[in-house]
Amino acid sequence: MFDLQSLANDVKPRILEAGEMIKDAWDNHQFVTHLKDERDIVTETDTEVEEYLRKALYRILPQAGFIVEEGKTEMLGEYNWTIDPIDGTKYFATQVPLFFTQVALLKNNEPIVSFIYNPVSKQMFQAIKGLGASINDVKVGKREELPLSSSIVHFDLGPTFGAINEWKFELFQSISQLCYRTRVTAGYLAPYLPLGVVDISINTSISTPYSNKNITDLAPHKLFLLESGYNEQLIDYKGHSVLIWASKDKVKQVAKTLQNA
Repeated sequence: MFDLQSLANDVKPRILEAGEMIKDAWDNHQFVTHLKDERDIVTETDTEVEEYLRKALYRILPQAGFIVEEGKTEMLGEYNWTIDPIDGTKYFATQVPLFFTQVALLKNNEPIVSFIYNPVSKQMFQAIKGLGASINDVKVGKREELPLSSSIVHFDLGPTFGAINEWKFELFQSISQLCYRTRVTAGYLAPYLPLGVVDISINTSISTPYSNKNITDLAPHKLFLLESGYNEQLIDYKGHSVLIWASKDKVKQVAKTLQNA
């Protein structure tokens, strides 16, 4: 087993370099886009940054495979990198600074190193399994516990169109009525739990947790939050998967509320 701290030290400059590529495109309004489906887009910067990171990470750990957002996924055995060059491409392409470059190293599908970087705010969220989490090299941990009635809950609802998604609004109402306030983003606020921006993060946009489809989004957040002292639970709500990140007590309260709904 290689040293995770040394590996993370080698990876970090590559993440920062990828961020500079994105920031340069941002500053020069380089937003050439292509549709992936009806609304999802990919920019040339997504493709360029993913290719840069793939080559850089291969040089650091050639025995690892890749699970990527834009290009071709090529998984190997025990170790695989996840790369999402710009998580929040629609925000990036419309000049809203709510996006991250996200990278994680998986060992047997569990994240052991993760980076989440906003190249506009210059915030680097980093975690190493067993060694804790930090933001810009300052260690972070779980915030002081608040009652549910004083808590802010964050939702990543995913698609909401049509009767097939009505259950999400039922879940939203069940939880939001118990909390002080709610926030809805495409997962953007989850890493900010240790800063107290939100107290609970709920994701309803998954079908199978950490499948190749969503692992590039979830794996970096998972390790960062677990190493910050938060808990994770996947529950079944009326036949649908719901992922909860919060303190141990809040996870229990939210799960109990949803299971009794």
